[in-house]
Amino acid sequence: MTKDTTKGTAEERTKVAIEMRRRSIAPRVPRPPNWAEWSKEKSAPLWEVVAVSCGYDPNDLRGWKRHVARCPAPESFLNRLRRAKSLLAIYEDGSESKTEGDRSDDAIVELGNFRAWLEHDGITLPPEFPKHAAKSPPSETPAQRKQRLTRRVAEIRATGKANFIAHVAMEEGITPGRVHQIIAKK
Repeated sequence: MTKDTTKGTAEERTKVAIEMRRRSIAPRVPRPPNWAEWSKEKSAPLWEVVAVSCGYDPNDLRGWKRHVARCPAPESFLNRLRRAKSLLAIYEDGSESKTEGDRSDDAIVELGNFRAWLEHDGITLPPEFPKHAAKSPPSETPAQRKQRLTRRVAEIRATGKANFIAHVAMEEGITPGRVHQIIAKK
């Protein structure tokens, strides 16, 4: 027969055990990113870039997609991710990002372009966020771009050239399908 060496009543031991378990699964506060490491990066998955832009180390948020109890995503991260996905949809033109799975959280984005998108949208980034040059900083709103492309398609169509969409696509450095998407947006 073994002797119970714990002190206190069974109820006290249960309370202690519950408290210890609660502490062991308490959400961790994400650490700040390794800025020296991130200054060398040129591109990364969207969700990681968003985490860094919020001042969080992406390694501390690895479980957020699976809703792991120890890795809950901070609300600021989730809000910025939603906004970044909509900006990706606005500014993506094939040369700025490579999207896998229709603007998914894992879309590879250039850090310079990401910085330009957020700054153009009025979002403040940490001063340590990498300052890579954007390939094509957004200089017009989506409505202005749609209007410009629609006007250019009409100009080329008026000259009688065939494949007017392809001509605009080549001028813009995007695919004809992307020209159609931009012009068709409401």
